[in-house]
Amino acid sequence: GYQVDYHGLDVTVEAFTRVLTDRHPSSTPASMRLQSDENSRVFLYITGHGGEGFFKFLDVEEMTATDLGRVFAEMWRKRRYKELLVVLDTCQAETMFEAITGPDPSSYTATSGSSSSSSSSTSGVYAPYVTAISSSRLGESSYAYRTNTSLGVPSIDRFTLAVNEFLSDSSPSGSGYAYGYNYDGNEKRARKMGKGKGKDNGRAGAEAPKFGDLLRSLDPAFMGSTAAVTLSPHARHPSQIPLSDFLHGPRHGSSSSSSSSWVPVPVPIVVAEPR
Repeated sequence: GYQVDYHGLDVTVEAFTRVLTDRHPSSTPASMRLQSDENSRVFLYITGHGGEGFFKFLDVEEMTATDLGRVFAEMWRKRRYKELLVVLDTCQAETMFEAITGPDPSSYTATSGSSSSSSSSTSGVYAPYVTAISSSRLGESSYAYRTNTSLGVPSIDRFTLAVNEFLSDSSPSGSGYAYGYNYDGNEKRARKMGKGKGKDNGRAGAEAPKFGDLLRSLDPAFMGSTAAVTLSPHARHPSQIPLSDFLHGPRHGSSSSSSSSWVPVPVPIVVAEPR
């Protein structure tokens, strides 16, 4: 398992920003820093409450779309990543990435001392090579999945459940891929598709699974929302990104079942309290 470096009241906008931009006090131990550089592919998964253009931390603080865009832009200026893949599970999640779709500043042309591009509230935000996958579009909610009877609240959202199931089932373990789900009438429990019914049946030489396969596996009827993709300048589409570019998993084509799911690279993990 992974050590949780930030939890409970430690999960703030400031802490989140420091982890990504490396604006830590000098006394912060290496284990609590994201030790990335210009050759790093960074995977960021965020889940919680939010709305149009904002994300909430512990129902106390908010980070706006512009704030998030500026954090990514600072990461790029500081050479903190080569590519950044962000998955966001919250209501109206797609709106959190409106600030990162601006043009490359090198494409600006001076006209009477100003840029020929139209200005906006997100002017100056440039964060290339960011691929963002959202659980919901503008005006859509992102729904929780069942109440945990021990906690008294849901412990996972439907989108995150579907992602988790996909990452657990799409590993090339010799028994086939599963690219979709069936659900019973009451939607009480996700039922995986039968092994061997997925693409290529996991046979030797089959193409490694990509994040585009994840998108195709998501069922809007189960989630109650529509997954979306946002690309910043020069970013790859999920259909072009193998899972292995950002996640550790079993070797492709291996028949070993000792490690049958894809997991994040071990870096500092920021978690919020359950909903």
